[in-house]
Amino acid sequence: REPGEGEPVVPAIDGAQHAVSLLTSGSTGVPQPHAKRWDTLVGDVEAAVPALCRLLGLDSLQGLTLVATVPVQHSYGLESTLLLALHGGAAIDSGRPFYPADIVQALESVPRPRALVTTPFHLKTLLQSGLALPPVDLLLSATAPLSPQLAQQAEQATGGVLLEIYGSTESGQVAVRRTTHSEVWETFGAIAVHARTGDDGVERFVFEGDFIPEPTPMADVLELPAKLINVELKGEPGWQQALATVEAAEALERVLFSSFEHSEVLQLWAACDRDNFWRVQVT
Repeated sequence: REPGEGEPVVPAIDGAQHAVSLLTSGSTGVPQPHAKRWDTLVGDVEAAVPALCRLLGLDSLQGLTLVATVPVQHSYGLESTLLLALHGGAAIDSGRPFYPADIVQALESVPRPRALVTTPFHLKTLLQSGLALPPVDLLLSATAPLSPQLAQQAEQATGGVLLEIYGSTESGQVAVRRTTHSEVWETFGAIAVHARTGDDGVERFVFEGDFIPEPTPMADVLELPAKLINVELKGEPGWQQALATVEAAEALERVLFSSFEHSEVLQLWAACDRDNFWRVQVT
């Protein structure tokens, strides 16, 4: 653009255009290619950004600088770095640090607020290195399960908020949770999760809706909350009523109790009817 020609025009790209083909890792079989349309990739980020902002207590991701240990050739790296910068308003560091000292140097070289997009492997190695870590406002982790203990260590060491991303090459990133606060995943946008039994008699969990172009099965086994029961806590009668509700469901041995603290409401999460699993939380 020459001086005086005004603002540049952003080109309009057909949403149905084939943008990229991503290969699965091969952990569940031979790597398979999955074609991604542009509107699917953009929709993924547009659904993720509001959830990330809400968990961070921010209005937007403007001004946030991303430092990543994962490459953009990986679906998680593509969505949580390049696309999050292009469509989420964040900036991205051009490097790709791998070793702990390189990660620390990269973080120190960018202004705050800053984020580290990483994996449980990189995060554990970084924390065990003994290096002094600069403050990090946001940590994103995916590609493998993250233990609450490691998440807690990461938040304490950096002073930031750690969010764990759930997804796959086939579906893209579809859910998020703050691992130190809850074991329950929250789906992005209007994505719905259903349990379906295939022709082979095997039950699979399917994600569909929002930016996902077609129902996509996952290889993981999930626990789906089905309904919420509120029980008023007013002394001993409240607990008796809560336990009576669980006992009536004949699922007492499957109850997961959080710490019993004084609260007005005991939330009993009943999972899907097929296995009558209960999850109990105190708010």
